[in-house]
Amino acid sequence: MKKLTAILIACMLVLLAASFDVAAAETSGIVSGGVYTLTCGGKNLTVSADKNGAGVSANAPDSSWAQRFVLRYDSSENAYRIYTMLSENGRRRVLDIIKKNKKVVAGCSVDIYNPIDPAAQLFNIIKLTNGKFKISPKSNPNVALTFSASGASVETCGRSVSSAFQWEIKSVTDWQYMFITPGQIATTISDLFGAPRVEGSSRHKGLDIVAERRGKIKGYTLSSVADGAVLYEGYSKTAGNYIAIKLNDGFTVRYLHMMNRSPKKIKSAVKKGEYIGNVGTSGNSTGYHLHFDCNTIGAYRGGENSRTVNYSTCVDPAPFFPGIKFTARR
Repeated sequence: MKKLTAILIACMLVLLAASFDVAAAETSGIVSGGVYTLTCGGKNLTVSADKNGAGVSANAPDSSWAQRFVLRYDSSENAYRIYTMLSENGRRRVLDIIKKNKKVVAGCSVDIYNPIDPAAQLFNIIKLTNGKFKISPKSNPNVALTFSASGASVETCGRSVSSAFQWEIKSVTDWQYMFITPGQIATTISDLFGAPRVEGSSRHKGLDIVAERRGKIKGYTLSSVADGAVLYEGYSKTAGNYIAIKLNDGFTVRYLHMMNRSPKKIKSAVKKGEYIGNVGTSGNSTGYHLHFDCNTIGAYRGGENSRTVNYSTCVDPAPFFPGIKFTARR
């Protein structure tokens, strides 16, 4: 009887926890490496400057880089770091909790600093049942991010999660789908992001979207998903004819295996929806398709003049097109 009672109590506790929020390793609705605004009580989280120790406060929304943050999930830590886009497109400085007596406790304020202290810079982002989020330090889930009179801080947060701890997290990446022919959108996938590669242990770092039938190939055009500038345009034995575009929102996207060289040249500006080429099968390709990949900090190692792809910071492009239903090729 005691054993049964214990089981029932455990089940009740699980149900009680579930009624308040929904937690996941990688939070539903958040794209790792995505750019977001964080809003609480109608005010946006805002960084005052790009330097260590710069304050983090609350300001009215103004669409500035100071109010844009990259939420990057660290699978080894099972938590997020929150990078400011004000610092080199969101890759140098993170939200940092100023500890008291070497601990993260209620009343600790928040600034930005280079990533060195996991206890002060790792956050759990928990989706609440109302669609908003609670942002808690991994090292102390009993406190959560909020605003104080002097700026951002972490304070004691009860299970009820009052409005002071409820954040709206909104993507600022507004992309248009890029692989369209009149009356039809190409959505058939031959290789998903993360699929194993035949030639070794590496994983596929993009989406391979196929042309449906040979008779329709010439009708497929490719367009820029957002405003940006051409980082590189050229030909290689593996990628074929390809173009890399550095978007104004901080991402870099690449289009591979195009039919011909793109008419857009290096450093030229592109607008969302602007024509950049046609789908093809150039390079190391077994059929007409587009390889499309997305990089969170720029497509190349060693600066923008290098052609070596930084695959370690590629992310799955599919979540950036929430209105598109991709299907696997049979």
